[in-house]
Amino acid sequence: MEIHNFGLVKSKLAVYTAITGAYDEIPVHRVVCPDADYYCYVGKGEKREENSGPWKMVELDAPVSAPLERARYAKTHPEELLPGYEYTLWIDANIDVVQEEFFSVVRQKMDGNVPISGIWHPTTDCAYEEAVRVVQGGREKAFRALRILRFLRRNGLPRHFGLFETGVLLRHSGTDAAVRRLDDIWWSLISRFSRRDQLSFSYGMREAGLAWDTLLPAPANVRNHPFFSYRNHSRALPERGFLYRKTHGLLVALTRWYAER
Repeated sequence: MEIHNFGLVKSKLAVYTAITGAYDEIPVHRVVCPDADYYCYVGKGEKREENSGPWKMVELDAPVSAPLERARYAKTHPEELLPGYEYTLWIDANIDVVQEEFFSVVRQKMDGNVPISGIWHPTTDCAYEEAVRVVQGGREKAFRALRILRFLRRNGLPRHFGLFETGVLLRHSGTDAAVRRLDDIWWSLISRFSRRDQLSFSYGMREAGLAWDTLLPAPANVRNHPFFSYRNHSRALPERGFLYRKTHGLLVALTRWYAER
């Protein structure tokens, strides 16, 4: 693990992630910014040590019980969990930073007072298409995807409005009211409709009046850019039988039909 001085002001930036329900291993970033504080949130009773590498391990006291919901709570509540930091940088636990130039980009965004900056989704710019994808991949139940799709349609979110993958997200969490509004809307929709946070992120961006700003030029993303090392999540999906596969195919078709109406 290399440590470099990127000229960030001490305690101005908090890098944070969450591992709840033993869903992922503790990230091992090859490059760590010494002028940032690192936090890894875990579920109640899951902490085994105070610190692991640069990460300060913190048990998360969240008003939800499911491990994935607790991770989403951490992701959408930097203002509450990390008060006093001007900027927060969320990095999913399956993404490691491996090149120092990444933090030079982060510093440029901070110096420019950019409210929020992320990374484009690798395959789509549309929340409606993403809903079909997560149902098809078994990452969300069709009825939940259909509920958030119904909400987005009723509230006028355009197709191809734009979509971040949200695995790496820099936010001016300390003082920017629009960012706070985004996080409030984002969590409200996650807890109400679907834990797949990308389905509601674009709507939150629009309602908060935030402009899209990227840490990487398109079509770069965390899977193909040398700044990062990307790992699939630790927990594999279970094998399914014939009846499930047939039913699942019908549900995917229903979701696609509704998304494309």
